[in-house]
Amino acid sequence: MSEASSTKTPHLVEAKPLTFVDHVVNIFHLVIKELRSIRADPVMLLLVVYSFSISVNTVATGAVTEATNLSVGIVDEDGSDLSRRIAEGLRLPTFQPPVHLTASDIDPIMGSIFTKLALGEALEAVKAAAKQEP
Repeated sequence: MSEASSTKTPHLVEAKPLTFVDHVVNIFHLVIKELRSIRADPVMLLLVVYSFSISVNTVATGAVTEATNLSVGIVDEDGSDLSRRIAEGLRLPTFQPPVHLTASDIDPIMGSIFTKLALGEALEAVKAAAKQEP
């Protein structure tokens, strides 16, 4: 016999199309695999339980998750039109009317309950960016 006839070529088998039952069995095996893996990770289990129970119920019952009635202090050192427009953009019910402050007022107020958000530096950065635009 020659060497060419002694080597066997692999015989390819035609794959059968998957049926609905095959898909269901595959899904079942994947679900079992995922349940086994999540059992080993308690933090992931806690997050899954929270995601599909508490957070869904919170949104469904209409619980308010947005911040409202926030106090705002604005340091407007130049009185520009941009400063005025930013102050006008802070509207109810999310924000209380802004309180206009001086730079020296920020330190004593930052720790108090009266004002938790000071826009002084952010306002100055926005102004600087607006001045650089052509």
